Amino acid sequence: MSKKCNHFLNFLFLQTCDFYISSSLLLYKFKLSLLTL
Repeated sequence: MSKKCNHFLNFLFLQTCDFYISSSLLLYKFKLSLLTL
């Protein structure tokens, strides 16, 4: 049970990290495009 729960938490954590990384990358590209205008 605890192992499954731990695995699930790890999965959630990775998903959130992925989300934050992709959103920050999008934000960075957005700022870059604003700078080049």
